[in-house]
Amino acid sequence: MLALLLSLVQVSGAPDAAVAPQPPRFAQFVTQTDGLLEPTAAAWHPSGSLVVVESFASRLAFVRADGTLERRVDLRDEAGEWVWPHGVECLPDGSVLLVGINAVAMKADPALSSLKLVKLPAAETLVDVLPYNGKLIAVGRRGVQNLGALP
Repeated sequence: MLALLLSLVQVSGAPDAAVAPQPPRFAQFVTQTDGLLEPTAAAWHPSGSLVVVESFASRLAFVRADGTLERRVDLRDEAGEWVWPHGVECLPDGSVLLVGINAVAMKADPALSSLKLVKLPAAETLVDVLPYNGKLIAVGRRGVQNLGALP
């Protein structure tokens, strides 16, 4: 058995043979931001920051491209209750759309000073949301769904 293994090594080439460098198969980490509490989704904001949903903390973290934490925004609804989002999408006007449990969707104004409930034609937990051709699509328990026009 050992002789067979050694002959296979000889046929395939010496272990120290020069091998041309290969490009990475996946993305490489350029920077890292520590201290985020259960990051579940992220989207690029028109300002150039990455908006990260910190689900367990019920907040958004704005992270610059260099990994610097720019600011955090606590998420409470109109009644002052905490919001527990799963997915996020930043709209062209700077507003932020959040989706979560039981098809709850909320939209924060561009200044992120208010959070309003948005009615969507879904009745299940949504884990992410994206604009596509002027419409909103979401991923939930039943797969990808067309939710209609952007709010």
